[in-house]
Amino acid sequence: MRNVSSGYESDNNLAFVVELVAALFGFFGIGHMLRGRIGLGVALLLAGWVWGAIFALVASFTGGISALCTCPMHVALALGSAFLARR
Repeated sequence: MRNVSSGYESDNNLAFVVELVAALFGFFGIGHMLRGRIGLGVALLLAGWVWGAIFALVASFTGGISALCTCPMHVALALGSAFLARR
């Protein structure tokens, strides 16, 4: 007997991977758009760009030292968004 996964499960995994990779590069919400949640995806995309601008501004004023805090926060946000895209 073969174990065949449903298309729903593979869509969830694809949304997770796409969201995680895109979010790590600053494009939050792409996985949500892939799942059909366009409004949420666009909102996350815009919020991600605002987050990136704040990150760059703070890093420029602190000489990059703030990246020690904001980089782990960015990874945590990307993971959180990816897990939400999987739901």
